[in-house]
Amino acid sequence: MSKVYHTGHAINVANFQKLIAYLIGIGAIYDPVNARIFIPALNVMLVLANGKLQLVKDASSAFDIATNNREVEFKNIKKLATRLVNALIACGASKQTIADAKTINRKIQGGRHGDLIVAPVPTTDVPLDAAATLAKNISVSQQNFDFVLDNMLKMLTLLQNEPLYILNEVDLQTASILIKITGMQTANKAVIDATPTYINAMAGRDVVLYKEDLGLVDTAKVVKSYCLSVLETANPVYIKINNLHFRNF
Repeated sequence: MSKVYHTGHAINVANFQKLIAYLIGIGAIYDPVNARIFIPALNVMLVLANGKLQLVKDASSAFDIATNNREVEFKNIKKLATRLVNALIACGASKQTIADAKTINRKIQGGRHGDLIVAPVPTTDVPLDAAATLAKNISVSQQNFDFVLDNMLKMLTLLQNEPLYILNEVDLQTASILIKITGMQTANKAVIDATPTYINAMAGRDVVLYKEDLGLVDTAKVVKSYCLSVLETANPVYIKINNLHFRNF
């Protein structure tokens, strides 16, 4: 299953919520002139950020389910392709037909769909351009699945056009291969359909949290600067505020 860890983003939002609580706690001392850091404005940003995190979580879940199902459908396809070539040889097909089947099989064996992951699994978190990074990885992976699927269709066409390809083994018969390919197509389409929602959800989250000057992280830094201007560095509340860390991914 592909995984993109969103822990760091959630920590930023959780710390932002704590920051607001501390600001409410110091009462009238917190009285900035910058409307952007008024407490009501901060609460609006908090609600929006939590909503974006939830959208990413939902989209990520749907995307992971789709990619997992596709992995299942494509599992062992290389072994199946090799069995089909050997079955074609055994049924007495011509050398040219066998050569064509071997060429198709080599392409299927070269497809690295089983080795690729849809997105990198970072040790900390994904960067600010997470949507672009994920889109690039998904595109590379998608091309490999499409490539394997295309060649399986070519293999099926070749077998269907070979009059000697009549087998007792049900799972190697063309009707069974067609069913298998249909399942692969359905699973592949599900990933394609789930991808835009996932990418857009991540992009939307990144805007709310990390947009320069206006995002949650930069806003939190402005709030911390204001607090430093009105509170002593030794003030217990300021110490707590200062210990809230906001990372700009």
